[in-house]
Amino acid sequence: MDSENLTRLVEIREMAASGEARLIREKARVSVAELAEIVGINRTTLWSWESGQHTPRGEKALEWQKTLTLLQADERTA
Repeated sequence: MDSENLTRLVEIREMAASGEARLIREKARVSVAELAEIVGINRTTLWSWESGQHTPRGEKALEWQKTLTLLQADERTA
């Protein structure tokens, strides 16, 4: 894993732990099921990441971070 992806992984873990990830999703009016499908995981996994029951890991965690960043950017430009 390169340093850029490591930085992104740390970011998504912080967003999950603080509840920011869930807030971004909710503010965008995207359901857990919809976001999970986009990221390529099941909704139980996404829910467990958002609730702090599991730590986001690997490529899917990076995809989640990327998607949340896009949702957040769309919110700022709306």
